[in-house]
Amino acid sequence: MALEIGQKVKVSRLRDRVSKNVAAYLGKRGVVSQFKMVDGSDVGVVVEFEDSYTTWFFEDELSAVQ
Repeated sequence: MALEIGQKVKVSRLRDRVSKNVAAYLGKRGVVSQFKMVDGSDVGVVVEFEDSYTTWFFEDELSAVQ
């Protein structure tokens, strides 16, 4: 799946253990705001939610929504 900036996405799963703040966004929708190099070999997707909270996810943790 190739995501684009401005695209609406839903957090469909979490790869690793995360803070309660981030876990609360599982199943929620947001908008891709930018991309981020996360470990030298993978790219993260920065998502902004309706409440203005912004955090990054791996692309396989997100699904595109209409």
